Amino acid sequence: MYQNELDHLSKSQEKYSSSRFGFLRNITTISVGLLGLLVSLKPEIINLFSAKIAFMFAILSLGIGILFSVISQYHELYINKAEKKLILDNIADKLDGKGTKTVTFIPMPSVFKISEILTYCFLGLSIVSLISYVFLIEFYSILH
Repeated sequence: MYQNELDHLSKSQEKYSSSRFGFLRNITTISVGLLGLLVSLKPEIINLFSAKIAFMFAILSLGIGILFSVISQYHELYINKAEKKLILDNIADKLDGKGTKTVTFIPMPSVFKISEILTYCFLGLSIVSLISYVFLIEFYSILH
């Protein structure tokens, strides 16, 4: 009766998941590249203590953001494993004559929701810290 709507919903959910995980992969790749670039191009001496703090905070928050991004990406594997289990359970139910479930929904565990939110928070903090670092290095002497 509602098979067309369910098929459309399923395709829509697959598109959303694919886009979301692609976006997270891109963010992780860019963040790792930025981290490598920042570490390799760091000046040997940073004279201003507040600039040192801003730089270290930027590196630290970028690293933590990458970690949470990788945890968020693990959700893709989690979903695939859960779907596989549901399919196997449906096959077992069919073989036992119990029938099958036509609609299955796998909720996102809180750890992945929180991890994705923290990814964006820490990557945002790293950008703010980098801007502060550049401001302190370039303009502090002018202001004082």
